[in-house]
Amino acid sequence: MSSYAIAFASVAVTIGVGLVIQSFAPTNPVAFLLFVPPILVTAMWTDLRASLVATILGGLSAEYFFRFPYYTVPKGAEELVPLSLYLAIAAGITVLAHRLELTRLDAEKRALEFDTLMRVSPIGVAIASDPECRRISVNPAMASMLRIGLADNGSLSAPESERPNFQVLRDGVVVAPEDLPLQRAARLGVEVRNVELDVVHPDGTHVSLYEFANPLIDAEGRVRGAIGAFLDITERRRNEKALQQAMVENAALYRQAQEANQLKDEFLATLSHELRTPLNALLGWLQLLRSDQLSEAKRDRAFAAIERSAELQARLTADLLDVSAAMTGKLRLSRSSVMVGPLVEGVVDSMRPAAEEKGLELHAEIGHAGPMVVDSSRVQQVVANLISNAIKFTPAGGRVDVSVERVAEDLRIVVADSGIGIADEFLPFVFDRFRQADAGPTREHAGLGLGLAIVRHLVELHGGTVAVRSALGRGTTFTAQLPGSGHPPGTTPDPPSP
Repeated sequence: MSSYAIAFASVAVTIGVGLVIQSFAPTNPVAFLLFVPPILVTAMWTDLRASLVATILGGLSAEYFFRFPYYTVPKGAEELVPLSLYLAIAAGITVLAHRLELTRLDAEKRALEFDTLMRVSPIGVAIASDPECRRISVNPAMASMLRIGLADNGSLSAPESERPNFQVLRDGVVVAPEDLPLQRAARLGVEVRNVELDVVHPDGTHVSLYEFANPLIDAEGRVRGAIGAFLDITERRRNEKALQQAMVENAALYRQAQEANQLKDEFLATLSHELRTPLNALLGWLQLLRSDQLSEAKRDRAFAAIERSAELQARLTADLLDVSAAMTGKLRLSRSSVMVGPLVEGVVDSMRPAAEEKGLELHAEIGHAGPMVVDSSRVQQVVANLISNAIKFTPAGGRVDVSVERVAEDLRIVVADSGIGIADEFLPFVFDRFRQADAGPTREHAGLGLGLAIVRHLVELHGGTVAVRSALGRGTTFTAQLPGSGHPPGTTPDPPSP
C-alpha cells in the first residue's frame, strides 16, 4: 500500500468512527481531536508529504462532518479560524512525529549495526554497565578469550557466585580486580591505554591481551560504567619469544663459528710448528751425516735424534689420521679377548724412560683385571695418551700414578699426576679436538691438542666413559671406565677392520 493510500484510509476510518460516535453524542467540542490518531499513524508509517495530506484531509473532514452545523462548508474568516489553528498545530505535530519516527528508525538501525559489529569483530569488547564494574557483558570474541558464555558475567568484581573462573596476571603477578583496565577507567574516570595482561585459565593455558579502556559518562557528567577493547597478542608474544630465542641461538652460533675459526687458525699454526720442528732436526742431522765429519759418538747421537724425529712425525700423522677417521665415523675397533693388566703394564714400561728423563716418578698398580673383550692396540693408545699427557704437564720431581682395577663387570683405568692442573674454565673443553689451554705462540708444551680427544673417542667407541678431575696447582686425575661386555649395551661388536 502506498503512502497516500494509507493517509486516505486512516482518515476514512476516522470519519467512520467519528460518525458512529456522533450518533450517540455531539462531536463538536472534540472534532479536530478525532483526527490526531490518523495524523500520528501516517507520520509513523509514511513519508512527510503523505502525513501532511492526512493532516489537511483530517482538518477539512472535522470541519465538514463533525462541527455544527454538520455537513456544511465554513464561510467567512471567523469560521476558518479554528480550521487554520488546527492545521497549523497538526502540521507541527506531523513534522515532529515524523522526525521522532525517523530518529527511532535510525536508532534501531544503528543498534543493529552495533550488534552486528560486536558479533563479527575479532577484537574483544567488554562493557561495564555500572561504575563499580560488577556486571560486564562481552562480545563473542571476548567470550572466546575468557572462555565464558555470551550471557555470563565477565567481571572479576562481580559477586563470588557470578565471578568467572580465571586469573589475570601482569608480569607473572596476579592483578587485583580494582586495578584491571575497565575498573581503573571507571574508578578514576580516565582513559587506560596500552596495558598487556595474561588471562590464565584453570588448566594452565593462557591468553595474552593488549587492552584499552574508557569510562562511559552520563548526561550529568558522572561515570556510569566503562568500555574496553582487547587484542589477542598470544601469537605475537610467542613469535617474539621465538625470535628472541633465535637471536640468542644465532649469537651463540656466531660465537661458536668465531671460536672454531680461531681454533682452526691456532691449530694450523701449531700443526705447522709441530711438523716443522722434527723435519728441521731430520734435515739438520742428515746434512751433518752427509758431511762425514762427525765423530762416532756424534753419529750415534745423530741417529738417535733422527729416530726420535721420525717417531714424532709418525705419532703426529697417526693422531691426525685417527681424528680424521673419528670425525668421519670411519674409526673402527678390532676386538678380541685380552688380559688388560699386562697390556697396561707394558705401556707403563714403555713410558718409563720418558718419565725418568724428565725426573718424574712413574708408579703403576695393576690389579687382577682378568680378560676383557677390547681392541688391545686402542686400549694401549688410550693409556699411552693419558700417561704422555701427565708427563708433559708434571714438573720435574713430580709423580704419575697409573692404576687398573675391576669394578663389578667394568674395567677402570686411572692416571693421576701431581702436575700443574687444569683451570676450571678450561675443564669443560679438555676433551675437545684442537683445544689447548696454552694455545698461544709462546706456549710451553708441544703437541696438537688431539691426544685427549682421541682418548674420549676410543673410550666411547668401546661403550665406556672418561672423566677428569683437576684444579690449578693440584694435579689432574683422568678416569676411563670400559664396560665388561666390551661394547655398548644393545649393540654387537664391530667386525675386525680390513
